[in-house]
Amino acid sequence: MKIVAILAVTTMFAACDKTAEATVTRVYQPLASGMVHTWLEVKFDDNSTANVMLPDNNQIWDKARTMKGEKVKLRKQKGEWKFVSF
Repeated sequence: MKIVAILAVTTMFAACDKTAEATVTRVYQPLASGMVHTWLEVKFDDNSTANVMLPDNNQIWDKARTMKGEKVKLRKQKGEWKFVSF
């Protein structure tokens, strides 16, 4: 019974996730004290924009530097866009 409940909840949350592609318009690292993160500014087909923090992974950060004008895959979770892949 617990397994069925867990599967139902997992399926419900997975269905709520929204995925999309957007075009990278800017790659930046904000000037701030503490941990350094790389961010993407992206533009969707409807001309809306979002800022997305990349995971702490040097390989992803290195690739991001060359992605201006290219598509990126994102997933919306809990009201925020999250990086999926290039």
